[in-house]
Amino acid sequence: MNLQTQRMLGQQSTAEFNGLHVDALQIGQINEMRQGPEIRRKNNCIVNTGGKLTWEEVERRRKEHRAKFEVAEDVWM
Repeated sequence: MNLQTQRMLGQQSTAEFNGLHVDALQIGQINEMRQGPEIRRKNNCIVNTGGKLTWEEVERRRKEHRAKFEVAEDVWM
């Protein structure tokens, strides 16, 4: 289940999406378009090349994703 979620999101780390109701395919399309020398991919998924994310960084990203990508409650209920 975790591997399928990673493939749909297009990235290896899923911690920043825990507890959110998001359209994983929409995020996957955005991640698919990300390019650059700092982006490393393994099996078409973006992998972290730096150190482990701090709890504060994960929370910051989660809030950012909630504002950008969270699906309305009436859709997922």
